[in-house]
Amino acid sequence: MNKIFLDADIILDFLDADRKFHNYATELFNILINHNYSVCFSEDILTTVFYISKYKQNTLKFFNKIIQFWDIVPFLVKIQFKRV
Repeated sequence: MNKIFLDADIILDFLDADRKFHNYATELFNILINHNYSVCFSEDILTTVFYISKYKQNTLKFFNKIIQFWDIVPFLVKIQFKRV
C-alpha cells in the first residue's frame, strides 16, 4: 500500500473552494480515497490548517471524518520519505 503525507496547503485547497488549486486538491482526495491510499499528516499540520482556515466549523467536521480513516503522526516522529 502506498503511503501519502499531505501538507497543509493541499488540505486548505481542498477545504476552501475559493483557493486557486481547489479542483486539483479535490481530484487528489478522490484518487486517494478511491484507490485506498494510506494517508497521513502531522498533528502540527492540523493545527496550522485550523488556524488558517476561513471556515472553522467545516474544518472541524472534516477533521472528525478523516481521523477515523487516516493517520495523524505526532509532530516529532521521524518519517522516511521516498521520492516519487
